[in-house]
Order: sequence, then structure tokens, then C-alpha cells
Amino acid sequence: MPKGDRSRKKGGARASGSLLAPSKKGSRALQSAGTRLRLLHGTISCIQEFGYHGTTMTMICRRAHVTRGAMQHHFGGRKAKVMAATVEELYDRMQGPYLSSMAATESSCPADAARALFGQLSRLIESPEMIALIEIWMATRAEPELARSVLPTIRKIDGVLTEAWNRLFGGVPQGDIYRAIGRALSSGMPVELLVHNNAALLRRTAVFVGELIARDIEGRGSTKARERIVPPATAMRAPKKWR
Repeated sequence: MPKGDRSRKKGGARASGSLLAPSKKGSRALQSAGTRLRLLHGTISCIQEFGYHGTTMTMICRRAHVTRGAMQHHFGGRKAKVMAATVEELYDRMQGPYLSSMAATESSCPADAARALFGQLSRLIESPEMIALIEIWMATRAEPELARSVLPTIRKIDGVLTEAWNRLFGGVPQGDIYRAIGRALSSGMPVELLVHNNAALLRRTAVFVGELIARDIEGRGSTKARERIVPPATAMRAPKKWR
């Protein structure tokens, strides 16, 4: 074989091998991404178990099985930066199942959609993701740096959920009230869970509210519309015995 052909063959083999073998840079990037994800999962786990104020950077590192140096590398050792990244992770986790459930109900009638959505809400409120998110959100009132870091993402979560509620109940009479009830439950019930640890009661409450709204929607389309759950403002007066 001519010398030039042999050199080309060797060069071709080297080029082919370099395409097939993973680069050290790519392996390091994958390892770094895995370490970062373990830190975020460790943060969520610690917040769920110990609360926001009971969670320290050392505890997160131990739970994630990483060194303090790795924490410093990814987040500069600042708790606010860790929490901002954690909220982003929570956003990615939560929007999938919840929005998928909402999308699945868009072809249903509004009453069936209400039952399905509030049933989904009853399961969402006690999820580790929601508990961690509420813990972080409550801490923003006392920590300005944390608020600056996480509130933009929390508002993004709120915007996505509001848009989904609007798609489902935008054209329904009293739809704004149904949306307000859903928003109040989604933010208030996790706080109730943290304070009183009454998950079973909260699940029943969410399902019960969904059924009330569904019956109200159905009643407005029948001769029983006068029996609606939410009376007009002019009729909302206390009984004489309460005055």
C-alpha cells in the first residue's frame, strides 16, 4: 500500500474513533449536571422533612451525598441561589402532571372538568413539590434576597396555572369565581397542611368543592338555576337573627 494511503487510513481511523468515543469534556458536563440535580433533589427532601428554616447547606450536601465544594461550585454557597434553582426544578416537576390533567379535561364539559381538576388538586396539595414550594414562598416575606431570587419563577408558575384555568372556565358564567376558588385552594391548602397536618380532610375538601362547582355549573343550565351555590351580591345579606 502506498505511504500516502496508509497515512490517510490511520487518520481516518483516528477521526472515526474520536467520533465514537465520548469526550472527557462531555463526561464532565454530564457528571456536573447530575451533581447539580442531586443537590436540588436533596434540597426538596430536606425542606419537606425539616422545613425551610430548618434546612442548612450542610444538610443538603449530606442528603445529596456531595461535598461542600460541589455546592460552592454550583451555587456559590448561597442559600438563595440554591432555592432559586430549586423553585425552577419544582416548576418543571409540577407543570407536567397538573397541566396534562388540565389539557385532558379541555374536551370535557365544564362540570366534569371541575370535578377532574379539583380531584387533581386534592392530590397536588400534599405532594413534596407543593410543600417545598409553599415553604420557600412563605420565607420570602422575611428574606429580601430570597424574594428577589425566587419570586419571578413563582409568578411564572402562577401565570401558567391562571392561563390553564382561563382556558377551561373563561366562557362559563361565574368562571372568574371558580378560578378564584381554585387559586385560593391551591395556595392556601398547602399552608393548612403544614400547620395542621390534616391531609385526609383537605383531600375531601378539594373534592367536595369540585363537586359543588360542578353542580352549580349544571344547575345554571337547568330549571334549578335559582338554587345556585353563589348567590348574587344583592342577595348576600345576613339573616335577621345575626344582625
